[in-house]
Amino acid sequence: MKNLLSLIPVLAFFIAFKMAGDDPNPIVYGTKWLIGSTVAVLLLMLCIYRKLTRMELILGGAVLLFSGLTIAFDNPAFIKWKVSVMNIIYAAVLLSSRYIFRTNLLSLFMHRYLPIKKKEEDACNIALSCNFLLIAAVNYVLAFRLVSLLGCTPAEADSIWMNFRTFGIPVIDVLFFTGLFIYIYRKLPPEMKTPEGASAEGSGNEVSEKKENTD
Repeated sequence: MKNLLSLIPVLAFFIAFKMAGDDPNPIVYGTKWLIGSTVAVLLLMLCIYRKLTRMELILGGAVLLFSGLTIAFDNPAFIKWKVSVMNIIYAAVLLSSRYIFRTNLLSLFMHRYLPIKKKEEDACNIALSCNFLLIAAVNYVLAFRLVSLLGCTPAEADSIWMNFRTFGIPVIDVLFFTGLFIYIYRKLPPEMKTPEGASAEGSGNEVSEKKENTD
């Protein structure tokens, strides 16, 4: 349910941009819908779930900050920068937590659900950080360098950037996480890769427990 609700601001931004018509700055026009739909979704989540998670507050706050600057200065550069800035922050948090503070944030999740080794957790950390940096770099090029690189008009460049923001980033994420899950699956212990192995392990544990109780 939350995942579906989180799509509403993204789609509102995209649809408003496409329907801006003769508006001289369709991205700014779309940003007004983005900020309004974001506030509406956050309030709806608060009503349904009685609270907002820390990540929802952070992401919502980032949207309000960059959208507010975009509207206040009538400049689409702010909302364009949001994707790059946020992804650089994600990568910086992951890498600094591991190599400065010596704590792999991914291990807090992986150790709970997946028994993989520390070096494989580090590999996942680096891969995820690279994915964030890739999205940040591609976003920067599409947002600010297309006109000079391809010779297209600013309107065409804005349309390409909007399509990337709406559809390109999810495609990159799906491809990346598919590859990441395949990598993690290959590193799992053999007994966890098949339901039969897991069932056999569970049956063995039950037999052992019964034997201990009998003894």
